[in-house]
Amino acid sequence: MRNFTICTWDVIIIKKLRVVAVHHPKLCKIRNSLREIILHAYHDYDAYLQSIWLATTNSRERDRYRAHIEGLQESLNRSICKCMICQSIINDMVYIPRHKAWFCINCWKNNLIPFR
Repeated sequence: MRNFTICTWDVIIIKKLRVVAVHHPKLCKIRNSLREIILHAYHDYDAYLQSIWLATTNSRERDRYRAHIEGLQESLNRSICKCMICQSIINDMVYIPRHKAWFCINCWKNNLIPFR
């Protein structure tokens, strides 16, 4: 009975997966370029927030900026821009609802995602 439960659970999770795969080379280049632009914008904004955070002397303000920086970082890590495990930005991605995050197809195929 235990094996049946695990098998059924895997089937349910697989049905809910969202795979974004691009096969045309020009579209892959556009996708990767857009991801790079988003990552550069994130890093610029993160550096700006870090500089404000370091210059702030009020502890409440520092905590607020720190929470904002960590929230942005978590959003980026769970976004389709990069794999949450290998940090790849050039691979096709798969969304796993259990983790509420995107992972690259390679990590998914190699079973590197815990409790998928």
